[in-house]
Amino acid sequence: MSGPTPPTDMQGWMREVDKRLSRLDRRSSGNKEPRGTTAERNQAFWVPANDAERAALANEKVVWFNTDLGWWESYYATTGTAGLTAKGLVAGTAPGWYPVGLGPYIRLEPGTTFAATPNNPIRSWAGLRNDRNGGSAWFTYTDADGRITVPRAGRYLVRAQTVQQTGTGTSNFHLRQLNANAYERHVDGVATPLNSTLFTLAHAEAEFPAPAGRQFDLYVQSGTLNVHSGGSTGIRGEFLVRYMGPLLVSD
Repeated sequence: MSGPTPPTDMQGWMREVDKRLSRLDRRSSGNKEPRGTTAERNQAFWVPANDAERAALANEKVVWFNTDLGWWESYYATTGTAGLTAKGLVAGTAPGWYPVGLGPYIRLEPGTTFAATPNNPIRSWAGLRNDRNGGSAWFTYTDADGRITVPRAGRYLVRAQTVQQTGTGTSNFHLRQLNANAYERHVDGVATPLNSTLFTLAHAEAEFPAPAGRQFDLYVQSGTLNVHSGGSTGIRGEFLVRYMGPLLVSD
């Protein structure tokens, strides 16, 4: 005859029953929107403690509006997790709750002119207006190197534009993604001729699939000139990084 069930097993069984009842109550609540704080989300779905629980939660494809953060999110497990049938995150990406629509972003607008030189990134992006949604958990900016860092993996739209001085010649900028200060990918050849009497706008934009910890900057390939030019009412430039979705495997 087998011995009594260990208390730890009973606790696990009761936890699973409580979890299922909580989900049943939520699903049977008519048109009530699945929303609440992070703590309420964790109460409703618990916090997965192992691969089996991570796969089970990801397979449910639940969607939750996080009132703490102000966006919709869903739970994803890493591809290769045992039991996972839903689309997974690319290998090496941490499992967890990720926004499923627009939410996190950072937008920097410079307020002063910057002297750009070859083989260096443009800096002085922060100054006039700095908007960020998601806090430092999603974005940090360091003016010492002019780079925005994304602590969490995802697909990111990156846009950098700056107003050039008047003059002659042609500038050339690269929009780059970096890993530990070494660039991995870039948009090449953003070449913009200067005008002798008018300011000109240099612009670069791309969507990057980025693992956690990657950085972005606008690098001066060639040209010695002032950028972020303009008066008190003009927009001198913009550095925008916007989260577009989780970093999922391809179909």
